[in-house]
Amino acid sequence: MPACAPGTKKLSQRTNKAIWTSIYPGFTRGTVFIAASQPMRDRNGKLLGGSAVEFSLSGL
Repeated sequence: MPACAPGTKKLSQRTNKAIWTSIYPGFTRGTVFIAASQPMRDRNGKLLGGSAVEFSLSGL
């Protein structure tokens, strides 16, 4: 399980574009992750929510 990528969702919503985090360690020794977040808005620009995904880089 990855550690939390703090602020990813809020930063994405503020900048109104997809963002990538820096690489960060997971809770399990030797695991590392990177995350991406994208705000989702309606046609009028109203924020509906967000989408985020974390990728494990441990196998690379």
